[in-house]
Amino acid sequence: MSHEKNCGAGLVADSLTDLLLGRRAAEGRGTGRAERPPAVTRVNGSGVPGVTAAAHPGLEILAIGAWEGEPLGLEPLVGLPHLRTLTACPGTLADPLEIARLDGLKIMDLANEILALRNRPPITRTVVEADLGPVG
Repeated sequence: MSHEKNCGAGLVADSLTDLLLGRRAAEGRGTGRAERPPAVTRVNGSGVPGVTAAAHPGLEILAIGAWEGEPLGLEPLVGLPHLRTLTACPGTLADPLEIARLDGLKIMDLANEILALRNRPPITRTVVEADLGPVG
């Protein structure tokens, strides 16, 4: 079955939290999914044309894929209230240190607290360290 065909499934909540709290996707926003920006966005050569175009208050997950233009800055993402996940292919970020300004990405701490309450192993955290040269 093609991943591009609709088989009757539909969005019922904007996030798992919203679903658990009973907040339906259409509350206060009309009835159609197309009326609000997507919570998950992919920036790449054939998708959304940059970080600025992807940034909006409801953005939760941003994936930066293959990118042939200039490396991208993350400034438009600073302060987004729901951004929790960022993935980026090597060489796509103008300044990887900008990631430190995205406070909402610290969701892993909360997830590990929840896992600990259920006596489950924590999510493995991988820290990549590198010398990025002098700060310019």
